[in-house]
Amino acid sequence: MQMEDLMQPNMNRASKASKVPVQYDLQADIEELRKLLSERHADPRKQRFGDLYDTIQALIAAGVSHAAIIRKLKSMDLSISPVTFKNWIAEMRGEREGQVASKRSEEQSSQMQEAMRRASARGVDGRAGQ
Repeated sequence: MQMEDLMQPNMNRASKASKVPVQYDLQADIEELRKLLSERHADPRKQRFGDLYDTIQALIAAGVSHAAIIRKLKSMDLSISPVTFKNWIAEMRGEREGQVASKRSEEQSSQMQEAMRRASARGVDGRAGQ
């Protein structure tokens, strides 16, 4: 008898069991997952890192190594791993860029609305004068 023959009956039982409908509460699942999000943002180390973000970015731009910054943060009782450091930098950079892009989009939208309003007013004035 081959190994595949021995495994086949178990695989069939598992596949039959997987067809049983599972009852779950979608809203409860969503709430549980949202707790993870709020817990993640509640990390006091991350909040402190966020407060220091602009200074950290200035140090990086000036050529200070990540390792030196991480050592300095550790001496300030803010111990984070190099991976966490890189992840938080990337995440915060993305959030800031997203905020800038959103603000730029809002400005462009309001400029477009203003241009449309002016064009509409000229069109109305032009027709009224004829």
